[in-house]
Amino acid sequence: MGESVGIVIAEYSIMHSQPNARPSATSSIHQRPVDDEWELECASLDVLTNTHRDNFDRVARTQPVLVDARGCWPRDANVLSLLSFDYGHLKLSDMGTLYGSLAHTERSLGLNPEVSARIRSRLEAWTLSDFLEAAKAGEAEFYLANLALKQFPRIANRYRSPDVGPRNVIPSERARAPELFVGSANTQYSNLHVDSIGGSVWCVCLEGEKEWVVFPPEDSKFLCAFRLGDLQLRHSLLDPWNKELCARFPLAQLHPYRVRLQAGQALFLPPNWWHITRNHGLTITINERLWSWSTLRYFIPWFFAELRARIPGIQQPYVLYSK
Repeated sequence: MGESVGIVIAEYSIMHSQPNARPSATSSIHQRPVDDEWELECASLDVLTNTHRDNFDRVARTQPVLVDARGCWPRDANVLSLLSFDYGHLKLSDMGTLYGSLAHTERSLGLNPEVSARIRSRLEAWTLSDFLEAAKAGEAEFYLANLALKQFPRIANRYRSPDVGPRNVIPSERARAPELFVGSANTQYSNLHVDSIGGSVWCVCLEGEKEWVVFPPEDSKFLCAFRLGDLQLRHSLLDPWNKELCARFPLAQLHPYRVRLQAGQALFLPPNWWHITRNHGLTITINERLWSWSTLRYFIPWFFAELRARIPGIQQPYVLYSK
């Protein structure tokens, strides 16, 4: 488990200001009016009303599933109040993550020294209350990500996983434990990507609105996948909110969906779907990763590629897990 808070740092993306620039690991915050900007045309998802297991499994084989998730969180509990009053005193630098650490995040994002210094200063000085106040005002420059939910027991004890969908067959806590994400307006998590280990994901929204744009695995051959600090060709420069970048891709061959996930809803994302998200206002979500027997065909290639990469002298393979 990581030793410090997981963050996605805010910096105006070089890919938005310089479309001809080479791929950068810098994650971006688009601090601009979301109502007046261009966005990629996408199909939409309706809330699935018949969540009987057989029907859910049938739908989830071909597309993401949006469901009513009001049963995941008590109506009389305010998650923002719980975070503020029960855990607001916690220093961000002391909070634990399930994946990565602050040092890993900074290396992978390649921040310029000025931004890095400012963010590090705030991480050292700020409490969770400080962050939440800045996030309410739309002024937080980073995104709290992959926080281990168990360090917030008054929230973890109230949360209930969605009661539909596949059952987890991997016992590892690190792989399956719920994670808390807290984002400010127009913050986003990374670029368009596929999760690396072939599982499916539940995202349960407790507060605010998180926008998802997702693409099916069969779109992979049109997304110009590239490596970004790991073994997998699982990142793309397509930005659904950037007209000029989108024009560089064969949009007629793509099949995107847009989901505006709101409080009281949950999104199920099947294995190896491409996705990018951003927050509309202060948004709080809980994510859970799932591996069922049907998804092991995605997990096994990842597992053996990782083993091979650890053998000295063996050339690391380029693997596209999104097929």
